[in-house]
Amino acid sequence: LFGNIESILGSIKDEKYQSIWREIKKSFATISKLEDKAFVQWNENKTLEQQLTTSNKSAQKSAQQIANLANVKANSFRSTARISTTLLIVVVIVIFLVASTVITRQIVLPLNQAVQFAAGIADGDLSSELAIDQKDEIGQLVSALNGMVIQLRSMITAISENSSQIAASSEKLSATSSQ
Repeated sequence: LFGNIESILGSIKDEKYQSIWREIKKSFATISKLEDKAFVQWNENKTLEQQLTTSNKSAQKSAQQIANLANVKANSFRSTARISTTLLIVVVIVIFLVASTVITRQIVLPLNQAVQFAAGIADGDLSSELAIDQKDEIGQLVSALNGMVIQLRSMITAISENSSQIAASSEKLSATSSQ
């Protein structure tokens, strides 16, 4: 196209038309440069678009990997929470069993011994004592039962001595009245 313009420009002798043709030539040169720039810009935009597409795909892949990792972590946390909860329940049950065993040994066993001791007293056995040393209500009960046995022994001893004296006095009275 420029070659044709050059040949046309050489054949025109009028300065006015040559000036117009030179302006047209400059315009075409400017248009050609702008087209070249536009083409370069278009290629750069295309490259940037490809880079953005690649970056976008990479970002989506990374986001998916992060989501997968978060899902794995959440599942792991749920599993750990289940194990911890189960372990906590087992520990609570063991503590409950140990506490109930201790309470049973501290209350029920001494109470059963006190009941058997009281049954022995009711049967007339005043020779034994309970050897339970506790500072709680069970200890107070045992202490009271032991005190009761001691008092009953001394009362029986006193009654026995008094009855022996009465028997001796009765024999003396009988012997004196026979005389």
